Amino acid sequence: MKNIVDIISANITKSWMEVFNDPTAILTEDELYDLRNQWATWFLDLFKV
Repeated sequence: MKNIVDIISANITKSWMEVFNDPTAILTEDELYDLRNQWATWFLDLFKV
């Protein structure tokens, strides 16, 4: 997952939503929701918010 942060931070893509809001994605809505929650938790833990 950290690689995704590196890709976005390096401006290889402009935004998280540009990649993860693709309607042709393999993930279901529930899986995408869970993934976003996991990332949010990871960021909060990383920055101890």
